[in-house]
Amino acid sequence: SNAPHTPLHAKPEDMARYKGTYAEGWEKIRAARFQRQKELGVIPQDWELPGLTPGVPAWEDIPEDQHELMALYMEIYAGLVDNLDQNVGRMIDELDQLGILDNTLFIITSDNGASSIGGPDGAANFAEKRVTQQESPELANQMMAEGRMGAVDTAPAYPTGWANAGNTPFRFYKRTPMNGGIRVPFIAHWPARIADAGMVRDQWMHVTDVLPTLLDILGAQYPEQFGGYRTRSMDGTSFREALFDADAEKCRETQHYELE
Repeated sequence: SNAPHTPLHAKPEDMARYKGTYAEGWEKIRAARFQRQKELGVIPQDWELPGLTPGVPAWEDIPEDQHELMALYMEIYAGLVDNLDQNVGRMIDELDQLGILDNTLFIITSDNGASSIGGPDGAANFAEKRVTQQESPELANQMMAEGRMGAVDTAPAYPTGWANAGNTPFRFYKRTPMNGGIRVPFIAHWPARIADAGMVRDQWMHVTDVLPTLLDILGAQYPEQFGGYRTRSMDGTSFREALFDADAEKCRETQHYELE
């Protein structure tokens, strides 16, 4: 699935579950997420939450009559993720009924950090705003009043404040080589093989390591040729042992990042 990539589309019943959830604004949501990450052991206890990324307005500086709209952007996003979760659940239920769930490896990750494409104010139609660099300030309010935001004939993108919250505990976003652009969640579920369920790994790994790891687990070889052409060699390294052993040696030392 490519969800929750922009444009943000969600079913009304999924969005409705989150009505009011984000009314406190991105700073309070971000602070709560930071505390939760510490409680889960995802980040070290001595880390401090940096201030908002430059260019992100404080929630209190957003005009009060725009708070509902700003929160709506995140309600759409949450509804989209909720629907994705429902369908992951359907697949899990089916595998469970087939008796193969415990021996199925699930990986959930992302290609980059949360996106700032909506700009400080968000975008009701990010595709057009991206080209013209402008959007009528009334468009989003009109679409919200009509109950259309998040429908398939719209193309919303949330404001940078929510991207900042989405990248907690880091700053900046997708399309930057900062931590907020390149560090993402990685969740692996395989009850039959991963003995210490719920534990956190601190070995460093990169998305290009996923394919080598899967091939290593399967005992499969990457083809040297395909369709009569020589294939490009893999860039990554298997982190197979780290799945099973929290103390396994890390599989790589360095990674180069380049932006455009």
